[in-house]
Amino acid sequence: MKTTIDPTIDPVAQPFSARHLCSALLLFSMMLTSGCGLYDKMLPNSEFNSHIVQAEAALHDGNLLKAENRTAQARMLQPQSARVMLLQGQIYAAKGHLAQAYNQYQMVINLPVNNDNKATINQARELQAALGYRLEVDDSPEVAVAEVKPDPEAEARAAEEQALQATRTDIEQMLQAWLTDWQSGQPAAYFAHYVTDFKGEAASASAWRKARSARLNPQAGIQVSMTALQIDVVDSDNANISFTQTYSAKRYRDVGEKMLELVRDNGRWLIRAETFSKQ
Repeated sequence: MKTTIDPTIDPVAQPFSARHLCSALLLFSMMLTSGCGLYDKMLPNSEFNSHIVQAEAALHDGNLLKAENRTAQARMLQPQSARVMLLQGQIYAAKGHLAQAYNQYQMVINLPVNNDNKATINQARELQAALGYRLEVDDSPEVAVAEVKPDPEAEARAAEEQALQATRTDIEQMLQAWLTDWQSGQPAAYFAHYVTDFKGEAASASAWRKARSARLNPQAGIQVSMTALQIDVVDSDNANISFTQTYSAKRYRDVGEKMLELVRDNGRWLIRAETFSKQ
């Protein structure tokens, strides 16, 4: 049966057919693939914003190297950006270079205020004040010198933060070595990550080692991964760890939450207690 359109009816009011939909989708596809740069025109700062977001996330996670790299890439795109300057100040502060952080924040504060950078400038003021520095000026006739003098408490906090970050790095390296030795299937290398009297749920340390040795085999194809890692540093010699563990071997696989208690013994982090809750 042939379909006709009533000329007395507004064409816009005609039903939107599948044919119309296909035509619209084809046109949209051609716009995206025509090389006209439509996406870039819609989001001109997408690459810059991506670098900024990744730099901020890396800084939050304590990955200063990645934060520096992403900030540098953002600076290449927008050298005078207030957000780039602020990030550089935050990186200086995270490294304990408080005088450099202070000066970097001041550069942001000195920028002409507009709607785009007003919030960033206010944040720079807050971060600069949190450093605990005082700007003192000697305005005597002989000399006028602006000098940034550190606050001992601020320096102590920075040193404490650096020590904490160093401890977290040591623990992360220990955990990676533990997983590597576990996957190798070599009992001696695996047991070296535990305190000598560790017994798990066994009756004794020797019983636990015997049971574990039966499962450790280079031919077993053991694969262990660790995600959602949380490190709680209790003090300089104790830490609590939690993460999602995925374990697989040739004939077995499980996923669950692993919790570890670590103790530092003669400069080495060792596992003192271990629990696993299968999902």
